[in-house]
Amino acid sequence: MKHRHHHPCPTGKVRFPDHQAAVDALHKAQTARNFADQDGVPCSRREVRSYECTQCKGWHLTSRATPPQSRPA
Repeated sequence: MKHRHHHPCPTGKVRFPDHQAAVDALHKAQTARNFADQDGVPCSRREVRSYECTQCKGWHLTSRATPPQSRPA
């Protein structure tokens, strides 16, 4: 199923309208990895976490397991 992104993100990343939509996409990515593993084939899906974007106020997926740490000033 294709997602329709009515409000694109200026970063060019795939934008999900809310947290639940991003979580649903994460579950689909995990399912794809599980099936690929069962079939013994590679899978390019690496997303493991969602985060809210400060630029578009939507949600994105990332393969980084932990959020980046902010540096002290």
